[in-house]
Amino acid sequence: INYVQFLIGDCYLRLKDYDTAREYFKLALEKEHEEMALSYEAMCELEYIAGNYEACVEACDRLLAIEKRSLVAYNNKAKACFELDYIKEAMDASFKAIEIYPYIAEPYEIQIKIHMKYKNIEMAKNVIQSYNETGIISQRMSLCSARIALEEGKLEEALGYVEKVLGDNEDISDLSEEEQPYIIRAYIYEEMNKPEEAISA
Repeated sequence: INYVQFLIGDCYLRLKDYDTAREYFKLALEKEHEEMALSYEAMCELEYIAGNYEACVEACDRLLAIEKRSLVAYNNKAKACFELDYIKEAMDASFKAIEIYPYIAEPYEIQIKIHMKYKNIEMAKNVIQSYNETGIISQRMSLCSARIALEEGKLEEALGYVEKVLGDNEDISDLSEEEQPYIIRAYIYEEMNKPEEAISA
């Protein structure tokens, strides 16, 4: 029955009814069962999406207590710690996530955000290079490249990265928010002093 509670909670999570989803996940975790890790994974993702970053970190730590090499736990912990400005913890968790599975862009993106926060542009570029060595195409990394180019004042280069993302096949998207490239493109046009293009971007 606990697994059934998890499945119901997962349906509510997909419907973005976070409060109801949380209640079902809590019910799923009341008794130990073979699929407990799935419920903890769902709680990690739920609390991050809902913006409850402290609760997300707690859920990730509970998951790691039963599954020491959990990509879901370390990835969500890295993201939540970054939002909480726990920089060392965010960096440590991102490295763990990459060690477990180096083929998703999110933990690399956290490292890039940290380096850019402290104006370490070359370090941010090194992270992108490290990801590119996996051979996996990532729209997240293209947008990170665009942000770095923006930071360097290379507006045409930044626009090129964004246009590449917008021209990609939607099937390869790994963006959490599909409007991101449009927002960045509008900002670039503003910086170029092209208000009409910014409005239509």
